[in-house]
Amino acid sequence: FNNCEDLGYSVLIVDSGNQIDTKYWVQDFLGIEKNDSSFQKTKIVVDACKQYIKKDYQGATTEKVATLNSVLNYIDSNESLQLDEFSDRVTDTKQEAEQLREYIQSFAEKKNFHDIQNFEVDQSAVKTIKKTIKNIIKLDTAFEIKVKAFSELDKKHLEKGYDEDKKMHYYKLYFNEEQ
Repeated sequence: FNNCEDLGYSVLIVDSGNQIDTKYWVQDFLGIEKNDSSFQKTKIVVDACKQYIKKDYQGATTEKVATLNSVLNYIDSNESLQLDEFSDRVTDTKQEAEQLREYIQSFAEKKNFHDIQNFEVDQSAVKTIKKTIKNIIKLDTAFEIKVKAFSELDKKHLEKGYDEDKKMHYYKLYFNEEQ
């Protein structure tokens, strides 16, 4: 860890305690900042996308799952990430792309990452992120729909509607065989 005296030393923090105490000691007292690595940048972009899709994305739940899968597919299949191209590819409209781009930049700046426009994607980060992503549509009737790899082609296999007689929403699922 003592190998970059001029840039600052690396520190490994292990803490299972209270987050408020941790924040004080790490940020306020010691002034420790996250390493500006491709691993951290990859994680920041995906975290920003997850938060944007969850809170600000205007669309049905199936569209949110599809957009999150588009994010993962893009990051998994590209060695580098250029923010403008990325946001254009994972969204449907120019307006959505601009909103996502602004959200990612704002999210990154809050986390003290300022150069997020173009970077190499860290595959170990992608592997870690994939383990934490849950593509589950939770319903209020004690049902959950787990969507493994949602793509544009899969949109035709899952339909959402509203039944006027029952006054409830429904999903219609198409498949060839049970496994």
